[in-house]
Amino acid sequence: MRPLTLALAILLVVVATSRLGTAYPTYANKVPNGNGVQSPCNADELWPGVGHLHQAGGGPRNPFGLDLKAEGFKWTQQLCRKDSDGDGRTNGEELGDPECVWQEGGKPSRTDNVTHPGICEPVGSEKCAKLNGEFKCPEQFNCSAIHQPGVRQMSLRLNRTEVPPKETTYMCQAYEVSNRTKEHMIAAVPVIDNPAVLHHMIIYGCTQKPNVALDSPFECGMSAANCFNLIDLWGLGMRPGNCYRDDVGAPFGLEGYQYVVLQLHWNNPAEVTNWFDASGFELYFSPTLRPFDTGVMMYGQAKLDLAPRQKEIYRTATSDSRTSKELLPQDGGYKLLWGTLHMHLYGTRGQVSLWRNGQKVRDLIPMHNFDYDTPIVFEYQQPIDYLPGDEIRTDCYYSTAKTNRSVYWGESTQEEMCYSFFQYFPHNRTKAQSWPNVDLCTSFGKIDYCVTGLQSVKEYIVDGCDVKTLQSGQLIQKYKKDIDSECRHAYQYRCSDQCLAWYRSVKASEPCFNGDPIDYILLYTRYSSYEDAKALAGYLDLCAERDQRDKLQEAKAEIDELNKRSTPAPEVHNSLLSHDIRLLIVSASYLAGLLLAALLVLVIFRMKRSSVASIESKGIHM
Repeated sequence: MRPLTLALAILLVVVATSRLGTAYPTYANKVPNGNGVQSPCNADELWPGVGHLHQAGGGPRNPFGLDLKAEGFKWTQQLCRKDSDGDGRTNGEELGDPECVWQEGGKPSRTDNVTHPGICEPVGSEKCAKLNGEFKCPEQFNCSAIHQPGVRQMSLRLNRTEVPPKETTYMCQAYEVSNRTKEHMIAAVPVIDNPAVLHHMIIYGCTQKPNVALDSPFECGMSAANCFNLIDLWGLGMRPGNCYRDDVGAPFGLEGYQYVVLQLHWNNPAEVTNWFDASGFELYFSPTLRPFDTGVMMYGQAKLDLAPRQKEIYRTATSDSRTSKELLPQDGGYKLLWGTLHMHLYGTRGQVSLWRNGQKVRDLIPMHNFDYDTPIVFEYQQPIDYLPGDEIRTDCYYSTAKTNRSVYWGESTQEEMCYSFFQYFPHNRTKAQSWPNVDLCTSFGKIDYCVTGLQSVKEYIVDGCDVKTLQSGQLIQKYKKDIDSECRHAYQYRCSDQCLAWYRSVKASEPCFNGDPIDYILLYTRYSSYEDAKALAGYLDLCAERDQRDKLQEAKAEIDELNKRSTPAPEVHNSLLSHDIRLLIVSASYLAGLLLAALLVLVIFRMKRSSVASIESKGIHM
C-alpha cells in the first residue's frame, strides 16, 4: 500500500500549471523594453512583472498593468502618452519610446535607464507614497545565522537546461548533499535564473539514494525519483528565502538526509522556444546542531468535483484523531511553526483550524481572501501545540461562477486542490520513512489515507463499507468467483449483459460499491500488482460506464414517449381552445421534455467525470 498511498498523498501543491487571468511573460514583449524594466526598489535588479505589483509577476496589477489590459495588451498611442503611475513621466518616456513610434518586434529608441511605468518613483517620496498606496518593495533576505563560524554554503542549481515549448514542465535533478556527521540546514535562498518561466521550486529529501543519475536534469512529471519528504520550497509571491528559527534545522548527513531532489516547475503557456533556466537554491548548513529537527506536513482533500456556474462551493477534510493519537510523539506532540493554505484559481477563501475532543481550539490559517498568486504564510509567534488525538480541519471555498465546465481535482490551475501545509518540530526522520506517515495524512473524500494504514485499526467503516477489507483482499476474494463466472467469458474486458446484471445486483447490496468507497477501490485496485484486483477494477469501471450509458438511453426513450403523449389528439383541434393556447401547451410540454433530458445528461455526465477524475489522480502533484 505504501508506494501508491505516498504517491497519492504527497500531492504537493504549492503551485501548478497555466495561470488564468494572471501574468504571462509574453505580455512583456507587447511593450518597449518590457524585459528590461529596472526595479523601482533596486536599480541593479530588473522587474519582470512590469504590469504587476509583485516583482516576478502575478497577483494584483499596478496602474500600468491595468491600463495595458484596458488597451487589449497592445502598445497604443494613448497608452504611450499616458502617465499611469502619476510620477510626471509618460509611459513612453519611462519605457524608452518617448516619441511613441515603437512597434512590437522593433527596437526602442532607448534601451538604458528604463524606469517602471506602473510604480511611482522615487518610491520613498511623499508624493509617491500616496500614489503607490499599499505597494511595498520586496522583502530582502536577512539571516544572521548564515554568517556564523563553521556554516557551509552549497549551491543547488539545475544544470542550464532548455525549457520545452509546452505549457507545463516539471524538471528535476538529484544531488548528494551531505555524507558527513549530522548537520542542520538552517537556511534556503532561491536563485531565480529565468523569472519569465519559473513558477516554483521544491527540495525533496530522500530516505535512500534516488533511483536516477545524480547531477543530471531529467523531466520528472509529477514524481521526484522516489523522494517524498518535503524540506523547503519557493513559489511565486513567497518571501525571498527561508531563515529557520534558531532552535530548529532540517536534518542532513549520516543521521539525516544525504540526498535530495530539486524540482522546478516551468510555466510556458505561450510555448516559447529558446528559453533556458538554471534556477535553484543556495543552502546553508551548520555543524552546530540545534535542539530540534524540523519537518513539513500536509493535510487536505484529494477528491474534488465542482459544478459550473456556482457562486460558492464548499469542500472540507478533517484529519482522523486516530492518526495523531498513534503517530505523534506521546510526550507533547508537535509544535507548529507556520502554516499556509493552497488552492488554485477558483479558490476564494478558506480556513484551517485545530480541533480537540470535538471542540475547536483555534484557527490556524484564517484565509478570508485567497489569491493564488500571493500565497500567505502564517507564522506563529509562539509554537502551537498539536497533540495526540487532535484533528486538523481544512476548509476550502470556490467560485465557478465564470466557467461553464465542471472543475475537478488536478495538477493544472484550471483544476483545483485543497491542501494545508505546516512546518513543525520535533521531526522524527525514522517515522517519516514508514507508512503511515503523519506528515502525509490527506483525505480522499471521507477516507483518511493514514487510517487505512494503521495496524491498530481493524475496521474502518466509511458509508457502511469497511475499507480495510480491500487492503486485506477480503473484498476481492468475495467477488472473485462472481467475476470469473459472470464477466470473464469469451469476450474479456467488456461489460456484457450478464456482467452488467451482476454489477447492478451487487451495487444495490454492497456499500463498498457506492460513493467514496467505490472511487477509492477503483483508485487502489487499478494500480495494484494483483491481477484479481485489476480485473475487479476493470469490470467495475466498464460496467459503471455501460450502466450510465444505458440509463441515458432509457431516459431519452422516456422523454420521447413523454413528448408523444403531450401531442394534442385530433379532437383537441375541434375544441374551444384557441390555436395560440394549443401551441403554448405543446411548446411547454416539449420544453419540459428537453429540460428533463438535459438535467439527466448533466447528472450522469458529472457522475462519470467525478469517478474518472478521482481514480486517475496519481503521482506527486503540485
